[in-house]
Amino acid sequence: MRFDVITDKLLTLKCTERKDALANGQISVIPRLKDLQEAMILEDEKTEENLFVKSEFLNDLPFIDQCNVCYDDEAQGFILACEHAMCIGCTRNLFIAAVRDSSLLPLRCCEVPIDMNICHYILPADDVGTLKQRIVEREATNKMYCPSCNKFINLDYVDAQDSTELICICDTVLCIICKSIAHPRYSCIENRAVIDGDDTLLLEVARENGWKQCPKCNAMIELSYGCNHVSCSYCDNQFCFQCLSPWGGQRCSSGRCEVWEEARLLAAGEARVEAEENARQIVIPAVARRERVQHAMRALRENEGCGHHWVKRNGYHGSCERCDYPLYVYGMRCVSDCEATVCFTCANFRIPRIGWR
Repeated sequence: MRFDVITDKLLTLKCTERKDALANGQISVIPRLKDLQEAMILEDEKTEENLFVKSEFLNDLPFIDQCNVCYDDEAQGFILACEHAMCIGCTRNLFIAAVRDSSLLPLRCCEVPIDMNICHYILPADDVGTLKQRIVEREATNKMYCPSCNKFINLDYVDAQDSTELICICDTVLCIICKSIAHPRYSCIENRAVIDGDDTLLLEVARENGWKQCPKCNAMIELSYGCNHVSCSYCDNQFCFQCLSPWGGQRCSSGRCEVWEEARLLAAGEARVEAEENARQIVIPAVARRERVQHAMRALRENEGCGHHWVKRNGYHGSCERCDYPLYVYGMRCVSDCEATVCFTCANFRIPRIGWR
């Protein structure tokens, strides 16, 4: 029998058992996720009524000398806490990017927080709701996802002393201790063993493809390029991809692993030189190209400790080295040790002032 069929039958059986137990009065009433959410939504609405009362907010914005993103002159916009200026259009694009890519959240420029309340003035209501949910998801210290419908559940708002179980919006009864389907006949340890057994096929595929699981949240991670310093996009945990030890400063905390695997370093160096050729629309001669690859590899080794100084590079037509975004007009070039060329978003909102991650 196929693995997914077996899993569906197990889920159906467990849900039926819990519903029967509730109907027979064998267990106490279990909190429902939708009730908790409705209470939180009402509280949010009260907050919004007090905070957002200016209907002409955008019209009252000051004119900035120059937008640091598109370089337009004399446009209305925002002056951020780090003293960068952004026009309304570029600010809106940044917030839209954050809706699509939660790794940008919470938004910061030069590592200084950006007031997220701006979203209420520049985004449609649906996107505001999505963004707020993304922020809650990113900042939650204790969270889970329903195995049945994949619904995000913020366990920071759930008191395990009242009940160790919770009914999801899909009516699946969940255990909030081991973060799985409820298991009345088994302890969490026994249930974990059953789940691990059911995950055999997935783990086998992971081994074959060289995937690893985040030591903190168990998210499956693939490292197709880049160094061994991994920052999990789900929980922000930083660890070594080779041995899964916490990342300490500029090295793996175990002291056994190198920052770069030689094969990935060579591939990254080749990719950087290829991007340079595409950007300049030239073909570098073979001998000079080998030297450029070696130079790029040396620069890449400096990523972890580079104190970046980003300078606008006009006419760059390659891709961002951090997120692969196509650079049609210009890129931000680091004139310090790492010599990276990235998009404005990565230079100011993703990459810290020191290091890469």
